[in-house]
Amino acid sequence: MADSPTANRRALPALWGGLVAVALLAGSTGTDSRSEGAAIAEGRMHDRHRHAADGGGPRGEASPPLPAEVGGWTHAGVRRVDPESIFEYMDGGGELYLAYNLRHLEVHEYESPGREPIVAELYHLPTSDDAWGLLSTDWGGEAVALTDGPVPTSAGRTPAARALYGAGLLRFAAGTLYGRILAERETPASREAVLAVGRAAAAGRSASAPPRLIGALPLVAEGGLRLLPDRVVFFRSHLVLNSVYFVSPSDILSLGPRSEGVAATFERSGGGAKPRLVLIRHPDEDSAKAAVASFLRAYLPGTGGTVPAQTVAAEVEDGWMATRRHGRSLALAFVCASREEAERLVADALRGIDNLEASDE
Repeated sequence: MADSPTANRRALPALWGGLVAVALLAGSTGTDSRSEGAAIAEGRMHDRHRHAADGGGPRGEASPPLPAEVGGWTHAGVRRVDPESIFEYMDGGGELYLAYNLRHLEVHEYESPGREPIVAELYHLPTSDDAWGLLSTDWGGEAVALTDGPVPTSAGRTPAARALYGAGLLRFAAGTLYGRILAERETPASREAVLAVGRAAAAGRSASAPPRLIGALPLVAEGGLRLLPDRVVFFRSHLVLNSVYFVSPSDILSLGPRSEGVAATFERSGGGAKPRLVLIRHPDEDSAKAAVASFLRAYLPGTGGTVPAQTVAAEVEDGWMATRRHGRSLALAFVCASREEAERLVADALRGIDNLEASDE
């Protein structure tokens, strides 16, 4: 079956994994591209003709049993998709899930005579940070409750929602599970069915907690910059970072599966361009040293890749930027109004990391 035009429209708001390709192909120079590609690759719900059940259940780790029937839709089959075959299942968005260390994906389809199907994609990930990270790539939609108990927060640094619904699409993060459940045609009945499937998938799991690195973000930075909680993204890959703020088409920050990164946006009371802060924690100090040297060689070639002990700042195309390494951590500020603003933002972030690490001792 060909992709449904209705599905293309109804998948919004959707994960913007397609921005990975958009950022690379467009050669963006740092403009805000959140709204630019939200519907591109993810809006298709990944090629409907590939959703046919394979007649067998998933192997290994499984989700809680999903209902056999919900609101007149009947469970029609389940398919397992492994990382090696992710691009056979979806065209244009698989990089996003691999970037969060995907273990495997379960695709469940529900059918109802005379009504469009409901498809549930359940992404199994190694950590709750990865599940939370996938949700953080798009905070748009209506917050709904799927799990019982309190929702872990990070002192106002992020939205409290762990399940978001809009235009027939439910996205949620529960423990190490990230889910996308889509009704191709939204109706009151399909909405209730989608939410019921979501509650069943999340049963027995707690809401995903924010990654600890987010606790290093300043709520209010020196100079009056205020953090925008719905513009905080956790990432491990330069492809995801580029979809938030384009840095380079290549991985000049030496990111990888063991890296932790947070990209945040701030606003000024007087308006204007919104500064960006990127925090990266590498597996060890040597990796961080190599990363900052690589970044300076590529982004500020005039430095020759030499890594001084102090903060490095420079005026670039979209404003002032600054960066500094501290142990295995690296802070980078972009789109700042002045050298002083960029340096203060980096300093605030590194103080936050110091406080975070001190609390772990």
